[in-house]
Amino acid sequence: MGLSNLISRIGKIFEANSNAALDNMEDPTKMTKQAVLDLKQKLERALDAEVKLKALVIGKRTTAQQKKTEADSWGLKATQILDRVDSKQITPEDGDRLAKEALSQQQQAQQLAIRYAQEAADQQKVLDGMDAQVKKLHDMIDDAQNQAEELSARQQSADASKAVNKELSSLGTNNTKELLDRMRKKTEESEHIAQAYVELDNANKSTKDEINEVLGSSNPDADNALAALKASRANKSITDGK
Repeated sequence: MGLSNLISRIGKIFEANSNAALDNMEDPTKMTKQAVLDLKQKLERALDAEVKLKALVIGKRTTAQQKKTEADSWGLKATQILDRVDSKQITPEDGDRLAKEALSQQQQAQQLAIRYAQEAADQQKVLDGMDAQVKKLHDMIDDAQNQAEELSARQQSADASKAVNKELSSLGTNNTKELLDRMRKKTEESEHIAQAYVELDNANKSTKDEINEVLGSSNPDADNALAALKASRANKSITDGK
């Protein structure tokens, strides 16, 4: 998959802002995580290519500098040869021949220095463009990771909401109402039965029970006996006092 296609794929995922759109897609969380992995792999390859290109640029610049130094050296040698001619150390003929060769080597070295320097400059432009793409990949990865976290949280929330709604929908409003009505009727029936037992108990009381209930639970004979006992004790106290 090319970088442009990958970016397009991620863009489609990030633009899915409605539940309907999400339902028609693959798992958005998994897709986004996979997109992040794809981007990281692209970044790794891009960094590897960038390092190699950087090494190539450095090599060409180093070679260009070496050739420039070599050209300067050949130029110095040509001058030194002419100095030898002036000092009669070598003949003019040998001096001219050797100086020409030194200048020829100087020109070749200069041309190579210019060529390598130009190649280094051209490759540097490519490297600058690649560096911009690598930075863009870094930014995309950061954004994709943030989006992945957001989508993961939204997906978890959506799954939880879906589960709750599914459970609630399985109960049904009518079913719940019918259940409550049945429970209320059963409670009312229990209350009616309890009231019936009370009324039945009252209906089955004897006339004696009704009289005692009206007059209370007191026993007249016991009350009279208690009063007689108290009177007897009082009389005995008076007698003993005499």
